[in-house]
Formats: sequence, C-alpha cells, structure tokens
Amino acid sequence: MKIPYHRASAGIALGAALIAAPVLAQETAMACESQQSLQQVLESNGSIQPDDCRPIGIAQLEASGRSLCLIDLSQQDGGLIDDLRGVAAAQEWWLDCSELTRLADPAP
Repeated sequence: MKIPYHRASAGIALGAALIAAPVLAQETAMACESQQSLQQVLESNGSIQPDDCRPIGIAQLEASGRSLCLIDLSQQDGGLIDDLRGVAAAQEWWLDCSELTRLADPAP
C-alpha cells in the first residue's frame, strides 16, 4: 500500500513535533474493565483493587499549538495476562485533550 506524500510528510512532521514537545503533565489513574469494579476502587479510596483494574498513565503535551494526550495502558504489574494483553492490543493511544475535556464535562 502506497501512502500519499502529503500524508507521509504530515506524519513525519507530527512525529518530529512530538519528539521535541515537552510533557506538561503526567498522571496515573486507575481504570477497570467494569463500572462495578471502578466503583469499588473509588468507594474504598483505592484500598480495594479488583483483578480487572490496573493503573494507566495519562500524559499531556503541547505540539503545534494543540494539547495532545497520551493514554498509556502498559503500566502493568506483570504476569501472563498482562503479557498477553500487551501483545494483543496497542498499549499507547494519542488523542486531542480537548476531546477528553469535552467528554468529561458535557455542555448542558
């Protein structure tokens, strides 16, 4: 499959901008596969951590005048299940931080 020149050069430019961009904030949050498990974590102030929960990293950086967020699912405590999960799916996801803000605080 041939990638159009303008798409390839845009990808290279974005990659270069991301390498040079400083990380503004880096946080860790707990994520769970079920709402019930996340509620257990929240209601126990983190003292209960069900097996289907794990920490994820969230980093924010500025690039080309936009705020970009990296969701890093690779923060794991080891074990076979975590190894299989790492092989089966992408561990890092980039998105526009404004989308997270918009989704977290929807307009009435």
